[in-house]
Amino acid sequence: MNENLKELQELINFLFELPATYDKVKADGKIDFADLQYALPLFLSAKTGIEGAGNPLARWRSLTPSEKALVIDNVKAKFYLSDNALEGLIERWFEAGIVLAELVADTVSYTKKPADTPA
Repeated sequence: MNENLKELQELINFLFELPATYDKVKADGKIDFADLQYALPLFLSAKTGIEGAGNPLARWRSLTPSEKALVIDNVKAKFYLSDNALEGLIERWFEAGIVLAELVADTVSYTKKPADTPA
């Protein structure tokens, strides 16, 4: 597997573990020592999820279109709401956010070029 794809997938997996862990910890209405059973695995997965993340946008931009589709499918598979219409809207915003982030990165890159360098 492409290293950039692997690192992005690990980061996404970790980010989706955060709210799931929070929900488990808060399920009984209090945070106490017994919640370590839920929090400890999160701390252990943080190393995998964060350590090699580097620059996620640069990693994203290095992916092929099919690898990008895998990442998007991974996010969609992990994201679930009981309201399908709302879930669909959020997924569309997610895809729009990706396009916007790429546009911003392209614009920043363009503005950093010397004036005499063709685009």
